[in-house]
Amino acid sequence: MNTHQNLHWSILSRGLRRAMLFGLAAILLASCSGDDDGGGAVPTEPVDDGPWDIVYEARAGGTTDVWTINPETAESMRVTNDGGVSSHPAWSPDRSRIIYVSDKDVKPKRNVYTVNPDGTDVQRLTTDANVDHWSPKYSPDSALIT
Repeated sequence: MNTHQNLHWSILSRGLRRAMLFGLAAILLASCSGDDDGGGAVPTEPVDDGPWDIVYEARAGGTTDVWTINPETAESMRVTNDGGVSSHPAWSPDRSRIIYVSDKDVKPKRNVYTVNPDGTDVQRLTTDANVDHWSPKYSPDSALIT
């Protein structure tokens, strides 16, 4: 390899390391609920029946979907698999629902959906074809979605 190629690989390696760190940060932030006003995420209370699963988005099989992973067993489960780009997931405060955005019904715009952690009972919450929604979150008391 010449000097130019070595420099190129060095930059690529640094970029990959940064991408991995940003991905990990996104996964950790997705496991918390909070607002986007710069106040930071506020973790919800743990449940008594075991570890919290972490909710995240990942690309597999040509599409981006919502997944969960158990931090103790490393067992992952695909929550959405609908052909759309499903992203920006977050837990409800009681961890009974996952909120996310998807373009599955109105491409290229994203609407807000909720789903049970096992992938059942998908509910579309927004229907405006002219608005693109991003990063929905529940309020701490679940009364509002922002």
